[in-house]
Amino acid sequence: MRATRRSVVFYFLINIVLYILLTGFLLYFEKQTEYDLLSNQLYYDNILLIYNGGNIDWADAGDSEEYRVYVEVSQNCRALIKDTSKWTPPMLTGYYPGEETGAAAVIGQNVEKSIYPAVNGVQWIRLIGQEFRVTGVVGAEYATSCDDLILLFGAQFEESDLDHMIYIVDAKTQTGAQKIAGSLTAGYPEIQIQPGAIRGTARLTKSSYFYRLLMIELLFITVFSVYISGRFRHEKYDMNYKVYQICGLPLIFILIRAELEVLVINSISLSVVSGAGYFGGLLTRSQLENVMRISIGITTLSAILEAGFFGHQLRKLNACDRRLRRCGAKKIRSERL
Repeated sequence: MRATRRSVVFYFLINIVLYILLTGFLLYFEKQTEYDLLSNQLYYDNILLIYNGGNIDWADAGDSEEYRVYVEVSQNCRALIKDTSKWTPPMLTGYYPGEETGAAAVIGQNVEKSIYPAVNGVQWIRLIGQEFRVTGVVGAEYATSCDDLILLFGAQFEESDLDHMIYIVDAKTQTGAQKIAGSLTAGYPEIQIQPGAIRGTARLTKSSYFYRLLMIELLFITVFSVYISGRFRHEKYDMNYKVYQICGLPLIFILIRAELEVLVINSISLSVVSGAGYFGGLLTRSQLENVMRISIGITTLSAILEAGFFGHQLRKLNACDRRLRRCGAKKIRSERL
């Protein structure tokens, strides 16, 4: 009984450490990604500059990849044409509008200082001969390259104007950018595509490489820790399994009991870490949802390993029973002789 309690406590502490480690990495990853985007004027690392693209029908360009399409109005101003990424940048105030909200704009904090004060709680900015309702200020509390940025939504352009403008395709992944470039080149041979320059911290630190490296290391640590803790716990229960089998309990009952214990311990560990993070102000609701997904993965992995350990133990017990039966049969035959 004492061994069982030690096993449960050890397994619980391992899960607590794993959830703290993975939650900390999640927070770091989101903060670093936010800083990279702010330093790169909200661009990903995979930018395509498209010339002579006035004939492109972006509605039929495909939605299988996550990307955004802009028209460059000026150096610090661009108009959103299409967005399949469902992404919201860091906002100081207000909100990030969707394409269906009409003529709207998101501006940097330096731009906010240069436009007229709000009238009836609404600010307006006039560009390209149109008025745009300002819905929010993008950026961070520190100075970034987005402080002079203007993003327009629902802008109306003449076809003759679009013929001379540069389209900017901002893809989330390099593979996605390559697929989009291939599709556009095949459908519109007259266009010219050039890769855009990477700016900001992503260009200097190659942070995406370190993200992948750190993620692989954390995955290895998670699998290794779950395996070691599960193995320790299973070995502590080795005698219990034998006693259950001698008592004639169904094997499925033994397995269900073990799996339920895994579920309960993981649930308690998750509640402790996520509750402390959420009510302590460290986790937002979306981050909490990501932690929940991580917990589901760890619990599933733990349950699979537990079933594997149980199957291995069952094979050992069955092999032992067969040896005992063979020894008993040999003894009976020798006595008869």
